[in-house]
Amino acid sequence: MGDQGLNQLLDRAAALAKALEEARRRAEEIGPVFLDSRGHLVTLMGNDEQTEHARLALLRRLEQIRPSGDGGEPVMLAGLYGPSGAGKSSLFNLLTGCHVPVDVVRPTTYGVCAAVPEALHQRGDLDRLFPDAQTMPLEDERQLANPEFAGRQVVWLARVQRDHREGELSVILLDVPDFNTVERGNREIAQDMLSRANLVVLVLTPEGYAAKVAVEAAAEACGLAGAMVVVFNKVQAGSAQAIWEDLLTRHVPRIKAFEARRSDGIRRGEFLGRCPVYALPFVPGGPGLEALDQAIRLDQPDGPSLRDQLHGQSARRIIQASLAEPASMLAQRTKETLESLKRKREPLDAAIQATRDDIEALADKGARQQIPIGEMVEVIISELRACQSTIARVVGKPGDMARWLFGRAGRLIRKARASQDKLESEVRSRDDHERAWRDEAGRKLGGVMRRLGQQHELIFPADMTDNHQETIARKVESALAALRGAHLPEGGDDWKDTLRRQTREWYQHNHRKAGVLLTALDSLSVGGVTVLAIDLLATGGFGGTVLGAGGAIGGAGAIFSEILRYFGFHGIAERVNEAYARQRQGELATHLESAFADPLALGKWKRARDAIDEFCEGELAETLGKVKTALPPEETAR
Repeated sequence: MGDQGLNQLLDRAAALAKALEEARRRAEEIGPVFLDSRGHLVTLMGNDEQTEHARLALLRRLEQIRPSGDGGEPVMLAGLYGPSGAGKSSLFNLLTGCHVPVDVVRPTTYGVCAAVPEALHQRGDLDRLFPDAQTMPLEDERQLANPEFAGRQVVWLARVQRDHREGELSVILLDVPDFNTVERGNREIAQDMLSRANLVVLVLTPEGYAAKVAVEAAAEACGLAGAMVVVFNKVQAGSAQAIWEDLLTRHVPRIKAFEARRSDGIRRGEFLGRCPVYALPFVPGGPGLEALDQAIRLDQPDGPSLRDQLHGQSARRIIQASLAEPASMLAQRTKETLESLKRKREPLDAAIQATRDDIEALADKGARQQIPIGEMVEVIISELRACQSTIARVVGKPGDMARWLFGRAGRLIRKARASQDKLESEVRSRDDHERAWRDEAGRKLGGVMRRLGQQHELIFPADMTDNHQETIARKVESALAALRGAHLPEGGDDWKDTLRRQTREWYQHNHRKAGVLLTALDSLSVGGVTVLAIDLLATGGFGGTVLGAGGAIGGAGAIFSEILRYFGFHGIAERVNEAYARQRQGELATHLESAFADPLALGKWKRARDAIDEFCEGELAETLGKVKTALPPEETAR
């Protein structure tokens, strides 16, 4: 692959990294809506170490491939990676001609030693290769053994002289701290360098190759490296071959991570089996460059030497593969996220719909408990007077009014007056009624949402504690207190417009009765004369009148209903009352959802569902497409 192809690759990989970062950010917004089987928060993307390592590997390798702003050639990083005592520093000395400390005390070195070709020193842009680390020139090998630097992100830069062949890329060799060192900071540095290395040289010994930590580290390296070389140190070729076969047949199958597939479709375990393998016998008398000539390639005796694996013509393909591997892993995680989101869409829908159903039912109950008789009387009187003002006043026969007033209605009035105290106790002001409804609705809905959260493993926007249920209970009580303190919305007047229109239509066909109806309503709304007037005065006047269902049937509502029925107005009143109930139900439902359910949990559930829809239709699906096209498979170095 030429420089033009590599530049195109870099552009596509950068676009892919940006898309994956955005997908990760959005997925983290959704993830905490759910719990796992242990009751812990779930993050749907970047929720495990391997995914995080892959994300960092992609971003860091993009940073380092083109370190120079002057259009200089890319740089390949090769890392010596292995357990304590494997001989990485000795091999580093052999490969570079540098001299780093070699001792039996572990850890021998602190930080990373980078063998940097002279040409890269001249470019003066090495800090961009290691943006998270402190770079220092290596002037004395004793600097590496100074415990003052333990656990710090330090990269020691050692100059090395090497002939640069035409067409080759510059290679920086890293002596990486032990991944099983007792120094935790050094383990983190080793992991950081693994995420940067395009080529990994896995160094093992007969004593430590089968340790679980070593085999697991090999599995992770197989998932991130563009290419990998295995070196069995301090062992003859025959013994190394037996160890190699034992590693592949006995120990690799025990580690599940080796089952994961790389970008070219092969499993990590198969990739490891295809890697170049070298046996490097121990050389008495100290390290020397001639010792590399004794390194024997087990899988292909006539293949390239160990030195050529680091400095050959395959560097560009290795760089490409080192981008493809973390991208492939992230693509798989993205796909798994997408599938997980789709599975979780159903319980979210169920919880949201069930919550809204209960909100609708509670709002409907609250609306139908309210009968605004006083406001209805006011509207009818006002509209009839307006109609009569446009034409000559028409009054029904006085006998009609007398017969009605002292007949059936009279009996109702006398019966209602006899139980006046009881009627007044059944009539509540709008504020009293809505306060009681609000408290009942909040408690019922809070209980419903708690059960839904448990059933579907959804959480409330609360900190997770050891006693999660108590935390949710406090959240419900806090939301209920906020609901009690919130003012219910003022009722709209749409139902009044309906009543006015229907009153005018009634007047067109019943204008002779209008005067009698108007007189009857006036007589029932004059202070202290009738039970209706008493009821209204006891509850704050026409505008504030709300009767519970029982009060309406047994008291003023019955009288009002009888008046309307006598004049053929009853059907109109029923339709208007239904219009009022529907309108008020919508107002109460909106208020209950926005003032109580949304802050408690419903708002978070809805946002998660909407984000899932957006992902499933757009962002994540588009990201998967970018993964497939951004890094086309190409043969990597073997």
